[in-house]
Amino acid sequence: MVKLEKAITLIKAGNKTEARPILADILKADLNNEHAWLWMSACVDSDVQRRDCIENIFRINPQSELAQYGLVLLDQKKHLPPKPKLKPLKSHSRLQAVKEDKQYKEECSLKEVDQGSSFAIYRTLAAFGTLAVIAGAFGPWFTVISSGVINETLNKSGMEGDGPFVLFCGAIAAIEVLTMKYKPGRFVGVWTALFAFFAGFFAIYDIFHAYSLLEEIRLELGRNTVVSLSIDWGLPLIIMGAGLLFFVGLSKFPGSAEDSIAKSAPLEKKNSRTILSQSSCFVIYVISLIILVLLLFLPGVIFLVVYS
Repeated sequence: MVKLEKAITLIKAGNKTEARPILADILKADLNNEHAWLWMSACVDSDVQRRDCIENIFRINPQSELAQYGLVLLDQKKHLPPKPKLKPLKSHSRLQAVKEDKQYKEECSLKEVDQGSSFAIYRTLAAFGTLAVIAGAFGPWFTVISSGVINETLNKSGMEGDGPFVLFCGAIAAIEVLTMKYKPGRFVGVWTALFAFFAGFFAIYDIFHAYSLLEEIRLELGRNTVVSLSIDWGLPLIIMGAGLLFFVGLSKFPGSAEDSIAKSAPLEKKNSRTILSQSSCFVIYVISLIILVLLLFLPGVIFLVVYS
């Protein structure tokens, strides 16, 4: 009895391995010890051994409620469907798939934002270029002043010369950009660039015409009269607006087959390309200003070389 109490104490403390040999000694001495078989069923590891212990309890005491309850639990456990054996999931591959899916969504969103913002920038630049061309067509173009024997001032505005043609070209270029359909991969507007070229051509032609008129007036009034020429703001504004429209028209929307980024490219490269596509508009504006300066000074240089 002392051994049984010791075994029960060990089982309650969780030391089943130490309690098992003590119970085995008790059962060797007395196979009809119902309590020893009951506690032995709590020490064994397999259901087969546990069923053997419960059957021995039934053999000793067929009316044992604990034995009946134990058999019911074993039968229920026996008829349960087996747990499926799951293959171990490689956490690395799953994390990689989730990461790639998230990166793809970010890239698609970034690409849509990039294309939409680029389209808005193109339209804004085209609007500025159009306003410059239209304002220049209505503004003063050049002034010829003579002083000496004859004092005269000749003012010429856009509407007195080629201004209507410039106005027409600028309006057509603007309409082509503002009413076009947004399609990645195509030029913003070839017709825009063409009509912008004609508007700029008329402005440059009138600058040369102004210097030619200056020389004619000098020859007519003689050397005793000082004749000077002043290019007013209308012509430079037309050249600047036409240059802006020209380069905007020859730009391409992002997302073309030639200019698209491979889907496997890192997100960092796409971010850098987004910055480049947006900054290209500022480069266009700088180039337009450089061309403006060159076109303003070129006729004067040619005039000095030819008539000096």
